[in-house]
Amino acid sequence: MSKCFVVTGMHRSATSLLAKAMHDQDNVSWPCMPTKKEDDNQPYGYWESLKMVRVNETLLRRAGGSWFKPPAEEAILKAAEPHRKWIEGMLTKVKRGADLWGFKDPRTCLTFPVLKEALEQMGEEVHLVAIFRDPEKCGASIARMNRKISQEQAASLAREYNRRLVKWMTAYT
Repeated sequence: MSKCFVVTGMHRSATSLLAKAMHDQDNVSWPCMPTKKEDDNQPYGYWESLKMVRVNETLLRRAGGSWFKPPAEEAILKAAEPHRKWIEGMLTKVKRGADLWGFKDPRTCLTFPVLKEALEQMGEEVHLVAIFRDPEKCGASIARMNRKISQEQAASLAREYNRRLVKWMTAYT
């Protein structure tokens, strides 16, 4: 059985820092490369798997939401039903045959139950690696980067991401 490390936490909570550290390990297949060039907001890049970003954005959109408008948990589960084979196929492409591998995407805070089920169907041993940062600090950082969302809205989102992440950690570990 191979092991998959799923790194997640609210946007702006240091998930990219951890993903880069995982990438730098010789014994872990970390297919995530910086998805954007370094910038003032992220000096080392974002280190997300574009395939997993696509999976998560698709699930959230089909459930009627997005990263900044989280759909209900039940809506995400329902939206995933007709796409299970596609999700497993995308995960297989990210894995690239490795025995020790992983990926990072903050949106996984919202979609983890779907991805965990798909990973287990693939025979993976799933390890959830969760990062928490104070919601107010996440909110301030997000608001600086994205002028379309207020600090209060972003902090509220961070609290929701953290709530779901604690729920998944409690239910699945």
